[in-house]
Amino acid sequence: MQRDQYFGEQEIGLATVSRMLRRRYRLISVIAAILLTVVVLIAVVWPATYRSSATVLIEQPDVPSELIRSAVTAIPDERLRRIEQRVMTTQNLITVIDKLELYRDERAEIEASALSERIKRRLGLELIRATVTDPNNGREVEYTIGFSLRADDRNPRIAQRLVNEVVTLYLSENLRSRQEQAQGTTGFLSGESDRLLQQISDLETQLASFKRENVGRLPEDVQANVRLLERNEQQLISVMSDMQSLSRQRDYLQDQLAGLDPYAPVGAGDESTLTGAALQSHYQNLLSRFGENHPDVVRVRRQLEQQGVVPQSSTNSLVRRAELQAELTSARQRFGASHPEVIRLERLLDSLQTAPAASSSARLNPTNPVYARVQTDLAQVTANLSAASLEVETLRQRIEELEARAFQSPEVERAYTALSREYNERVSAYEVLKQKQIEADLAQSLESERRGERFVIIEPPTLPLSPVSPNRPLIIALGAFLAFGAGVGTAFLVELLSGKVRGEGRLQRIVGEPPLAVIPVSAKPRKFRWAGAFGG
Repeated sequence: MQRDQYFGEQEIGLATVSRMLRRRYRLISVIAAILLTVVVLIAVVWPATYRSSATVLIEQPDVPSELIRSAVTAIPDERLRRIEQRVMTTQNLITVIDKLELYRDERAEIEASALSERIKRRLGLELIRATVTDPNNGREVEYTIGFSLRADDRNPRIAQRLVNEVVTLYLSENLRSRQEQAQGTTGFLSGESDRLLQQISDLETQLASFKRENVGRLPEDVQANVRLLERNEQQLISVMSDMQSLSRQRDYLQDQLAGLDPYAPVGAGDESTLTGAALQSHYQNLLSRFGENHPDVVRVRRQLEQQGVVPQSSTNSLVRRAELQAELTSARQRFGASHPEVIRLERLLDSLQTAPAASSSARLNPTNPVYARVQTDLAQVTANLSAASLEVETLRQRIEELEARAFQSPEVERAYTALSREYNERVSAYEVLKQKQIEADLAQSLESERRGERFVIIEPPTLPLSPVSPNRPLIIALGAFLAFGAGVGTAFLVELLSGKVRGEGRLQRIVGEPPLAVIPVSAKPRKFRWAGAFGG
């Protein structure tokens, strides 16, 4: 209880500390000397670590981005972190370890991942930033303009080679990733443009097939169909009017033909107007009525002979043919094949050979020229009426077809509009994609020729001449301070634990009365004793 009161009431002032330091200086000196010796040994034995570093600048593209946009749009910080993740892989770091022949004695006992972690702890990346003005909004922003790579090792040459290998990996990975991204963008756009082009080709085929299947029903044919329908209707009205006129004309000719005799006799004055088949028919009619020696028969026969036609009858056709054949043979022997007489006889023989057929049909043909003329007119009118009737039927079918087209046009127009809209959308998308593909090709050329943003080493790794750690003077100075503090702290602890009363003020507070006399401390030096150093 007294000890607790002692500690609770103990007052430590500057004079008390000073007296305590004088009393315990030997203890403080011993502890401080021991600790300082240990710290000096540590500072001397601690192996030196050398650091080599390289500075890489991120250079802007040679071609302004307003002319050719790069395919790599990520900000430098993000891109550097991605490159760091790809570079700091176990495979890459093991390759560096093998190349530099590091950890040769530990490769068989330590896994590759643990070795790569060791290398990672010896490497460091520091971004170099600068404040620049954003041209878009005019604000000042921090922008990464480069980075610094460092490597620590106990061997300065290993540190230099290590940072050099890692910087090379960064440069290669940046170049590879940029070219790969540009090629990937170009390949993607090329594939998409080919796909759209195939779709456009398919749609063009569908449009062509749709147009072939809906000829005349397309939206652009509506106005033409309307005009064509009006024209056909007017033409139908005109043709039907002509048919009515032809029908009346046919009825008139039929009535006129009914009042004429087709075989009425022809007067002498009328025979001179007949030629060819009509005269031959008239001759056969007279021959059947009066005989061969009748004057009218003889007169008509002479007219036929003057026209180069041999009049034939059913009784003398064979005899006459034989006579003409004999005369033709004699004339050819006498005059030759080109003589006019020979030619005349040949014509007579030819007409005689065709006479039986003509005579059989002559009785069917009318001999009245007026009747024949009316009959011819009637046949012509009938033919015109048939042609007009056929034309009316054709016009009606055409009008029905045009009306069907007009009825089907809205549905066809809806399908055609949908197909055309899809085609136009594909064409527009293809044009936009083709423009992007051209830009991607330019960006790929920019990256392949190394004209884009690139890493440039402005400070290559150098051979470090002085270690970066440990800082031996600082360690020794800090060790000396800590050693002295440890000595003072130990002395103070020993002083507190000793339980002795020192000083007249302390004694007066304990007993409640002032001391009768105070004996000063002797200034005579004493020999060093371990007991005195730690106890009293």
